[in-house]
Amino acid sequence: MNRVLLVFISLLVSRYALAQDYVADADKLAAIIQQLPSYKDQIKGDQKRLFDAQIQQVKRDIMKAKDPYSRFYALSQLILPLRDNHLYFSQAPPVDITVPSLKDTAFMNRYRGSVWFKQALSSKLNIDSISKALSATPADSVEGIYHYGDALSMALYRTTKRDSLVGVITDSKIKTWQPGQIAMVLKEYQPKRFKAYTLHVLQKTWGLLLNEKLMHGMLTESHWKKFKNQSDFVNIKSTEPLFKFKNIGPGINYLRLGSFATSNKSLANSTDFYNTIKDSLTAPTLIVDLRNNGGGGFKSSGKFLKLLEAYIRKGRIYALINNRTFSNAEQFAIKLSQLKNVTLLGEPTNGTLTYGNNTGVTETLPSGEFKLYITDMRDDGNYLPFEGVGVKPNTLLSAQSDWILQTIQLINKK
Repeated sequence: MNRVLLVFISLLVSRYALAQDYVADADKLAAIIQQLPSYKDQIKGDQKRLFDAQIQQVKRDIMKAKDPYSRFYALSQLILPLRDNHLYFSQAPPVDITVPSLKDTAFMNRYRGSVWFKQALSSKLNIDSISKALSATPADSVEGIYHYGDALSMALYRTTKRDSLVGVITDSKIKTWQPGQIAMVLKEYQPKRFKAYTLHVLQKTWGLLLNEKLMHGMLTESHWKKFKNQSDFVNIKSTEPLFKFKNIGPGINYLRLGSFATSNKSLANSTDFYNTIKDSLTAPTLIVDLRNNGGGGFKSSGKFLKLLEAYIRKGRIYALINNRTFSNAEQFAIKLSQLKNVTLLGEPTNGTLTYGNNTGVTETLPSGEFKLYITDMRDDGNYLPFEGVGVKPNTLLSAQSDWILQTIQLINKK
């Protein structure tokens, strides 16, 4: 047997062995998913038979996959049948990229010469032409030019498949990126709602965002924006305190509840705040601000819910919610909305509230290339109808002016 044939056979065996590692990933991922509360709640009867068939299809697809994205995309098909937005499927970084390493010339030279960098997905389209074409798209169009701060710019365009969009880098101030590289692939399942395959801006690893949306010119979960300096009246600045109480007008109290986190430190902070304001809700009208509350648990939020249940016997509540109202904060909003004399204002919440994770466990697949942040909490409040939809307000507020002022105007009208 000649040397060339031996090398060829060796390469085939090596490639087959590697593919088998990813088949093991499919088996492991399927086994993990089948233990999830969301799977047990949702995948039954014919859906279970379809899921079993999908496992076999994923194994066939992953044997043919030739790059990390193809493998990631194939495995992700096992997650898509679930309505469980707390799940996060991602790729483990082969090299840790930190902000300081971006300024390390030797590191960056090694990185840009690596197989990892060279195998990055790239578009064959002319960047200048597509940028010019997309610069004229309407502000509310999904297609267009997006920015990640001042570091990156991206052209997002539809492919020949109308439900698919691709984002390609057009300009970069980060040396780990170069124009032409693909930063995301979106699968549109409803108008302006997507299953998003996105590359982490720093690590450049794939992640699956099950609940991506276009709102106010921004892709809400990956944080790419069409307008760099647009005034933001919808969100609360990260520099604002998580808890706040004040009088903001004749007969109006304002209460900000910005987190229901349940770490020991967070619980202590929320309890201290609760104790300072529990006897202060004396005005006939109360604005409860739940914007940008990332959730937590009723271990933290329960005391505030009881306080508001007592308050509602003598006053009226206007609660502010937005797309960054998550998880237990969404559950809190639902319970509030079931009380008399409560009005929800703003926009629909995020829609990530049915299942959660008590332990913060992430499962790594056998190849070591992929991992899944799992959920282990059951749907104990019948929240599934809100998953991926969010809690809808009674009254929508405009994104073009201050929400507190809009709320006060509504209160004064009544």
